[in-house]
Amino acid sequence: VLPLVGGLFIMVEAVNRAGAVAAAQSALHYIASLTVLLSTLSSSFAAAILSNVVNNLPMGLIAGSALRGGVPPAVRDAVLIGVDLGPNLSVTGSLATILWLVAIRREGENITAFQFLKFGALVMPPALALAVVARQEREEEGDKLREEGGKAGIRFDIGADRRIEPAERVQGGDVVR
Repeated sequence: VLPLVGGLFIMVEAVNRAGAVAAAQSALHYIASLTVLLSTLSSSFAAAILSNVVNNLPMGLIAGSALRGGVPPAVRDAVLIGVDLGPNLSVTGSLATILWLVAIRREGENITAFQFLKFGALVMPPALALAVVARQEREEEGDKLREEGGKAGIRFDIGADRRIEPAERVQGGDVVR
C-alpha cells in the first residue's frame, strides 16, 4: 500500500509539471461561465470520472491546486463533491476501496471489479447529482433568507437545566434575542 501511495504522489508531481493544473484551471473557468446547474453538474461529474481514472488521492491534490484559481464557490464545492463521491464508481477510484476489496477477499468473499463497476454505475451518478443539486438548493435557500433580513444563522445556548434553547438570531448583522 505504501508504494502505491508514494507512486500516486510522484504521479501528481509529474502531472503538475506537465501542465495539468493550468489546464484544469482553464477548464474550470470555462465551466464556470455556464449556467449554475450545468457548471456544477459538469464539474462534479468530470471530477468523479477523473477520480476513477487516476484515483481520488491525486485527483484531490490536482483539484485543490486548480481550485486556487478563483472559481465560484458552487463550482469549487461541486468539484470536491465529485472527488469524494466519484470513487464509488469503480474499484480504482480510491485507496479505501482497494483496501476494502482486499479485506473482504481475505474473508472469502469475491467481488470482481466488473461487479463493483456495475453496482457503482447504478449508485454513484444519482447520488452525485442529488448531492450537487442539494448543495445548490441549500445555497439558494440561504440567499433568500439573507435577502429577507439575514435570518440565516441561529445560535443555541445550553441553559443551566441542560436544555438546548435558541438564544440569539442574526438579523441584518445584528444579534437579537
